[in-house]
Parts: sequence; C-alpha cells; structure tokens
Amino acid sequence: MNIFPKLPTPTFRPGAFLLLLCSLCCLWSTPAFSQSYPQNIYLTYTLPTRVVAGTTLSLTATADSQQPVTLTSMTTSVCTISGGTVSAVAAGVCRIQAVQAGFSIYGRAVSDLVFMVFATANPPMPTAPLLYMLAYVADPGGSSLALYAIDTTSYQVVNAVPIVYAASALIVSPDGNRIYISDNLTGRVYAYDALTLRITAYAQIEQFLGAMAISQDGRTLYVTTHGADELLSVINTANMQLVNTVNTGTNVSNLKFSADGSKLYLVGDYHTSVLDVISTASNTVATTLPLTSRAAFDIVLSPAGDRAWVSNELGGGFETIDTVHNTILQTFTDPNGGNPPVNLVITPDGKTIYGLASASSVSAFDTASNKATTNITLPGYPFALAISADGKKVFVSNFGGLTVIDTASNTATTPNTTCCANNAFSMAVAIAPTLDASQITPQAGYWWNPAQGGTGFTIEKGASGSVFFASYLYNANGTALWYAAGPAQMTGSTFSAPLAAYSGGQTLSGSYQTATTGPSPGNVSITFTAPDAATLTWPGGTIPIQRYEFADGGLELPVVATQPQSGYWWNPAEGGRGYTVEVQQGSAFIAAYMYDTNGNPVWYASGPATLTGNNTYMGTLSAYSGGKTLTGNYQSPSGTTSVGNITIQFTSNTTGMLTLPSGRQIPIQRYGF
Repeated sequence: MNIFPKLPTPTFRPGAFLLLLCSLCCLWSTPAFSQSYPQNIYLTYTLPTRVVAGTTLSLTATADSQQPVTLTSMTTSVCTISGGTVSAVAAGVCRIQAVQAGFSIYGRAVSDLVFMVFATANPPMPTAPLLYMLAYVADPGGSSLALYAIDTTSYQVVNAVPIVYAASALIVSPDGNRIYISDNLTGRVYAYDALTLRITAYAQIEQFLGAMAISQDGRTLYVTTHGADELLSVINTANMQLVNTVNTGTNVSNLKFSADGSKLYLVGDYHTSVLDVISTASNTVATTLPLTSRAAFDIVLSPAGDRAWVSNELGGGFETIDTVHNTILQTFTDPNGGNPPVNLVITPDGKTIYGLASASSVSAFDTASNKATTNITLPGYPFALAISADGKKVFVSNFGGLTVIDTASNTATTPNTTCCANNAFSMAVAIAPTLDASQITPQAGYWWNPAQGGTGFTIEKGASGSVFFASYLYNANGTALWYAAGPAQMTGSTFSAPLAAYSGGQTLSGSYQTATTGPSPGNVSITFTAPDAATLTWPGGTIPIQRYEFADGGLELPVVATQPQSGYWWNPAEGGRGYTVEVQQGSAFIAAYMYDTNGNPVWYASGPATLTGNNTYMGTLSAYSGGKTLTGNYQSPSGTTSVGNITIQFTSNTTGMLTLPSGRQIPIQRYGF
C-alpha cells in the first residue's frame, strides 16, 4: 500500500500553440503560386517537478489538419524519443521538435517542447548570478518559446521550461527570488520561483501588456498597457493583486524607478514623445515633460538620480534631462553612424551607457562628454540588454542566442549557452543577483522520497521564520508512528533540530489529556537547495526529499486565496495533537497525528478528495501499518484499515469545523508559529 503514490507532474498542461511573431514575417514568405493556411500543433505532456536522467515521459501531438505529426529529438545526447515516449538520457536541455509537413489547404507547422533534464532530483543551488532569457526556436512553420536560467560564470543552462503563452516582457525581483513575465494575450502577469521556474501566482490585468518595473523592496510591480486605455497597473507582489491604476495618457515604451524609489519615469508616445514622472506615494502623474524628438523608447538614470538619458527610436539620439528641475539639457547622436540607440543600460558608476545602436551593434556612450566612444559589432540582430551588478558585463539577447560584452575592453563574445538552436532568437534578458541560500522558503505541505512510498513528511516555515517538521513512519511492530521537530530557526538554508517523541496524549475519539515527551531518537537536519527540494539527514541516514504532488499538476498552479491554507492546523484547546492540510488543484489531502488507546503516537490519513463548492472536505480516515521504521530498510506498507469518515467544513482559509468518525465536532484553525 502506497499512501504517497508517484503521480506525474504537468509543467504546463495546456497544449502548446504556435506563437507567430510579426517580426518574423519578413523572413519567410509563401510563394505566389501556393495558397495555404497556417495550422497549429498541440502538444500534450506531463513533466515531473524535475525530469531526471534515466526517466521517461509521454508526449503526444496533434495538428489542425488531423494528419500525423512527426516527433524528433533535436538533442539526442540529452533525450531521445520513440513513438510517444521521451527518454531522458543525460543532464542538459532537451528539445523535441514536432512537425506537420502540411496537407491540403494547411501549410507546414512546427512546435518545440524544451525542458531541462537534471542529473539528480536535488540539484545544487547556483553559486553565481543567474541570467534569465526568453528565447524562441524559430522555424518557417512557427516558433516556440522557452524560459532559460543561465549561470553567468559557466554560461551553462541550469534550468529551462516551456512557455505556452504570448510573453511580452521579463523582469527579476531585486532579491533574485522571483521572475515576472507578462502575457500579452491574456493580460496576466505570472510570478515564477527563480530556482524551480514554477509559476507561484499571477495577476490578472488586461490585454496588450508592455514594459514592467519593480520597486527596490520588491513589493510593488508596475506594468504598462498598450491600447485605448494607456494605463499603468500597480500590483502588490505579496498577493499578486491589482491595487491601483494610473491613467497616463501616454503609450509607454519603457519605465524606470528613481534611485530612492519615490518617482517612476515613463517614456513613450510615438508621435509626440513625452516623459511622465509618476509619484509612487500617490500613484499620480506629477510632471509631464515634452521631449524634442519623436518616438522616445527607453530611459536610464544616473546613480544619484539627478540625470536621465532618453533614447529616441527615430533620429533623435539621446536627450539628457536634469531630473531635479525637469529640463532638457542636451540632445546628441551617435557619430559612428547607424540607427539611434534604443534599449539602454547604464554602468553602476554612471559613466557609460550602452545602447542597441543598429541591426548588428551596440554603442557605448560616455555620460560626461555625451559622446559615443565605440561601436561593438554583434553576431546577430539584438533585441534587449542587461548589465551585471558590478558593471563588468553587458548581456545582449539576439538572433542566435546570447552575446556578452566585456565593458573593460568593449569586446563581444558569444558563449556556448546550450540554450538555443541555430535559428533561435532571444527576445528578453534579465540578470539576477546571486541567490542567498538563507532566502529559500520551503514550500508548505507534504514532502517525500519517491523511492520510499508510504512514508512522508510535513514541512512548513512559519511567519517567524522558524520551521516545523513532522514525519510519518512505522514502529517495529508495524503500527504507524510519528515524530516532530521544531519549530526552530534555519541557519542559512539548513534546518536542524532534535526529533521529539510524544506519548499519552488524546486519542481519536477520547477526551483531552496532555501528551508527554519521551527520549529523542536523534536529530534531523534538512538542507534546502530549492523551495521544493532538499536533503534530509537523520538517524535513518541521508536521503533526497522533494515536494509530494498528489493531484495532477497540483504544484504548478498558484494557490487559490479562498481555499484552505496548506500547513499545520489544530484546536488550541487540544494541544499535543493536530492535523496537516494541503489543497492541490481543488483536492485536499489530510493527515492527523494523535495517539492510540495505549498512549502510543499514531497517524491517520485521508484523501486526496475533491473539495465541494463551499470548501467542504469529506473522506475516509485510514490507519496504515507495516511500513518503514526510522532506522530500518525500506518496505512498503502492508495494511490499510478504515477508522471511519471525517468531514471538514472550512469557514475561511484559516478556520474550519472538523467532524470526527465518532460524530464529535471540534473547531480547528491554522497553527501559527
């Protein structure tokens, strides 16, 4: 009997669709004598939390023409495909290409599935800053998008996931823990965990989203909207809720914060060019400054915040602005020729601005003299820029992948990032600071080792920063047994505490009595390498553990605010026993830890079962036996016994009424620590 069964995890369950970019229209054309219509390819797949070398997954593909779709591995050293089975061979980026050659009125169609294959389910935490890049694999039959995380020391891809929506912008939180990507079609802004590249939440705004900017404390995200409204949307990143909108009246191209965060500078309006200054305290337009050139495109500010430089897409070069007095000081152009610079970054010392200056170059500008100092030739058409925190490197996303500029010598190199095919291009790039291991927050809920089904753990990091741990095991005589540890503060990314053994407490149907603490069987130490992956060491040895997914795709979608919170629950009047609750995809899994009639600690489990529309859970509560002991070899549980039914009517996401098998009702609430 396996109460923690291994279920597939879909990374992006919806069928992938072709994202056709108008910027590519000029690259391929249909001969005049051939009339055909574009068709979509729909990929259906389920990806586990991490695809590990040596495992397999299924992939099917259909097309609008209803004709067969050919699946081919473009990276056979990493993954192979036979029929509808993808085999992960070795660590690296896997790319499976689906092609429908065309039929009748339908033209050729192509779609790619890109994902990372890991050597282990618990990869080490990156030690260098990560570069995040949105890159398309382009083909005459279509294009497919993926998000890559790239180590900026080795330039190797450390993670990759497919993107099945029309991404329009990419930004990283100041602490490097989150990535935000806007979806131009649905009007959503998705928040990703920076390590796992999993969606944790999203904000719903409206269609035609543009540029984004985030406050220095990471609490507020500003998103521009293109269209009739021309709104600036203000999002609280804690809950990804829209909290305000600003009607700018400007078709904004880009926006940047002042050094102190009190102002937000917006540039845009293709025909007239203006600079809007937003007060972030009141979220109102404080100043509007008309610019002298057309098509203002991007803006950078000096470290002191007293100067701004605005690029113009049509012939105007730069405009230098005194931001203290809101006056234009100077307009200058690139004497090296080429188009005016558009996308801009500025070095941390404020001395040099780098801008995309033409279809194949980046210009460096000296801010003291307001003159271009050099043009740096690129191997492909550039799309966007990012600069390292120390200012030593400028990263350029371009047709063909990634180019890195050494700012000391102003020379460009193209590292082998393994991220992109020969005809790929990257549309956005953003750099994150080196992640601090102490900032990892373990996901609250059930954890397990997939090789040891029938045993498991509950882990939660409370508001105080302390971690509370519980384990579900078995006695030597086969009866269920649980231990607890904490709450205790983490040191860096490691939680350590003595295991606590309790006895003599309240039974399932008995009246309350205080539990007593017995001798500790030893210590437990858990080192987290990601919010969903860790290494556990205790008297039973050292094992990798990961989040347990009990509902198909349950760890993918953001938490629904109205559903019960995942973690520990209890009745404050019945200390010594409690419950763990987790909801995934509308299904709940419940565990109860208490005592048998002999005073021994025992646990029960129920579910998964679907919550009804009014957040009510109903299921059978079962006792398990015969599984792995703390220090023994693994063995699968051998028996399951029903002890009756339970019902929980959740009255809010932190409170509920529990009906036990005896019919007794007790109020329960979230356990805070």
